[in-house]
Amino acid sequence: MPGPDLDSLLNDGIEALRAGEPIEEVLRRYPQTRAELEPLLRLVVRVRSVPRPALSPAAFRAGEAKLRRAA
Repeated sequence: MPGPDLDSLLNDGIEALRAGEPIEEVLRRYPQTRAELEPLLRLVVRVRSVPRPALSPAAFRAGEAKLRRAA
């Protein structure tokens, strides 16, 4: 019986990272697919570390006013 596919393992790994598990622990769980998973999970870690953009208060108010006008 074949094991889980790479998509499933990647999803499991992302969930583990989201729960706070270190990337090395996640990769140790999947030694057979580490070469494929590692670059993908490292990319996930990098993307998650990028600060989220935020609107200035003025831009937020302008967007809110535009939304109200459209409604």
